Amino acid sequence: MNLCATSCGTTPRACSTCSPSTDTEATAQRQSVRRSPESVGLGHTRSMGIPTRVDVEQWTPAERAQLARLLDEFVPRPFPRSHPPRRRVVVIAATCAGAVLLLPWIGYLSVSLPRSHSVRAWDVLWVGFDVVLACCLALTGWLVVQRRQLATFGLVVGATLLVCYAWFDVCLSWNSSEQGWPLATAGLVELPAAVLFVTSAVRILQRTSAITQQLRGRGGAPVGLWRQRFVMLPPDES
Repeated sequence: MNLCATSCGTTPRACSTCSPSTDTEATAQRQSVRRSPESVGLGHTRSMGIPTRVDVEQWTPAERAQLARLLDEFVPRPFPRSHPPRRRVVVIAATCAGAVLLLPWIGYLSVSLPRSHSVRAWDVLWVGFDVVLACCLALTGWLVVQRRQLATFGLVVGATLLVCYAWFDVCLSWNSSEQGWPLATAGLVELPAAVLFVTSAVRILQRTSAITQQLRGRGGAPVGLWRQRFVMLPPDES
């Protein structure tokens, strides 16, 4: 067997001096080893560092979901699980009490209010309502152009204002010579626009929920809007 001519006393193939490509080939072989989630610390093995984009691309969808669920457990929550915020309790009490108290009030108004009534601030009422509606639509349009998540809130508020506009415009002009125009604008403009805004807001919420569900490692079909919980809840409560 021929020994290396240097002082190492090994074969030329095993000598790094005579064969400098040996270390490079070994490094390439180590880098080519697939780094699964377990190899980067998701299991009980020792961590090998933060996985790179190349590592994640080689993972299966189940392995990526496993990593997403693990990271979701370490996301700081806005409030402890055992101490719900006081604002939530206050909002629940206010909404339930308001719904209950409005029932007798509606009954009282239905038998006590006159069928006709004259007001002095008629122009201020409609001009002020139109100003609020115009500002809401302008702001919502800007938010949609800028692709801001807050556009969902603007779409819902805008749809609500349009429905209220149609309701009062039709009811206050009923059985009068001017009822034709309110009926036309309500059926052709205000109500269709309100439906467009609501469906757009629902679509934004559905797509946001689907992406959030994937980022949290929860596979399967997207959860319906009526069954969606707060995103800020811990994983075992969402």
